[in-house]
Amino acid sequence: MRTFPSLAASALLALIAGTAQATVLASAPIEGYPSDQTLSCNIVNLNIMPRTVTIELLDYLGNVLVGDTFGLPPNHGQALASTSGSAARCRFTVDGSARSYRAVAVYDKGGKYTTAIPAQ
Repeated sequence: MRTFPSLAASALLALIAGTAQATVLASAPIEGYPSDQTLSCNIVNLNIMPRTVTIELLDYLGNVLVGDTFGLPPNHGQALASTSGSAARCRFTVDGSARSYRAVAVYDKGGKYTTAIPAQ
């Protein structure tokens, strides 16, 4: 049978090439998102290789207010903030497994942190 060798070759090629998959991490929204606070979305890459990370700040309805994509070296972090008063939560789109990142939404009022919500 010729099917098995070609199937095995296809599987081996897929293993060698690897498949990049995007994973989404999101924080829960803060209730009432106070307009006098700043929302900062923070993430750290715990991979041993550089990764691409997209950070987005969303309003309560899920509309993207601010977003950017970054190349993130191993063991480095990146943050994106909004002072608009409309941002309610954070969404992080990352390469690979969520276990290789730590992400959090942090609210602060005048430089004093008031709330931190982990992204899952």
